[in-house]
Amino acid sequence: MIKIGIRILPTDLQKANRDISKLARKEITNKNGHRQTVYVKLGIPIKKDGKMDNLDGYRESVQKIAQRVHEQIESGKKRPQEPLEKVKIGRVEPWIIKNAREVGLDIEGFDHEVSNYFIQHVIKNHGDEKTEVSRGNLPVTDEDIEQIPAIIEKPDYAIFGAKRNGGDRIIYAKLLDNGTVLYFEEILTGDKNKSLRGNTMYKTGKVLNEDELLANICMNGKTDLSNIKIADMGGSHPTNTANQG
Repeated sequence: MIKIGIRILPTDLQKANRDISKLARKEITNKNGHRQTVYVKLGIPIKKDGKMDNLDGYRESVQKIAQRVHEQIESGKKRPQEPLEKVKIGRVEPWIIKNAREVGLDIEGFDHEVSNYFIQHVIKNHGDEKTEVSRGNLPVTDEDIEQIPAIIEKPDYAIFGAKRNGGDRIIYAKLLDNGTVLYFEEILTGDKNKSLRGNTMYKTGKVLNEDELLANICMNGKTDLSNIKIADMGGSHPTNTANQG
């Protein structure tokens, strides 16, 4: 049997597997006595409050954008570029702010978000099974993109201070049974949009340790890791969403 969260949920057993792309929805009572919806997968609760809010809306927006991308790919026709569409995930957590500050980055008050351009990039560049397997990777699925909040909430590693194409990046790595998901955020500091926006995402075909992770990120020569801090989170950063006693 597969254990999800802190108890067995029989209705979800057939759907759940060892991939990060499967979550279960669960109603709990938090330590303040309030009812709250959380999303859990293998013991990982995902916030649905002021920090990681409107996850249903996030997933629905991702699904709609991804569907448009797949339709375009299947049609084989080039379409005019869409206007920018931003999908908010939630406010940046204090532990991320603290680690970023230690490498000279001030991101207090910023939000996590993805865009339609990001989703299009990931599906077209990292979603084709044949291409990714030839690279030693696994294809990124639409469901993986939907679970970016889980990766941010419970990374196994988080890297601060990386630079890619001249811009600052925060990189999250989540270990799976058969590989590693890497999610990159770019830091936007404009007056009207202070955010950590999805930049790229891919899945390796190997469970990476810390040294292998850094080597993988630097493999194509695009990312500078000369002034970084790497936080080994072990996928266990407390979420404070459920009273697990």
